[in-house]
Amino acid sequence: NGWISEVYSELYLYGTKSGWDPELMSEIKKSIAMISRWLIQNSYSAENTYFLKNPQKADGGLIRYSTTEEVRTDAVCHGVNSLLYMLPTWPEGTILEVPSRQR
Repeated sequence: NGWISEVYSELYLYGTKSGWDPELMSEIKKSIAMISRWLIQNSYSAENTYFLKNPQKADGGLIRYSTTEEVRTDAVCHGVNSLLYMLPTWPEGTILEVPSRQR
């Protein structure tokens, strides 16, 4: 999901500079926001890494894919890149509303 978000972010930035249809750009930005929420909500923590050999190394990292439990540095890099690419495009103040998980 981080990789998808990064590609969408680059596409959004290119489309904005190239004068693509504003409605299309709005839809792409909505998709990026949804993926960004997923990435933030699905990061590794002490509660979901207890089974790993070195759970502290995964803490704060982004989950790569919803059906696998592997920790990959490149997945974190792609996800963070997408968030950084989009940061200048969001209005001042709250960037994303991320509901907390129900326990």
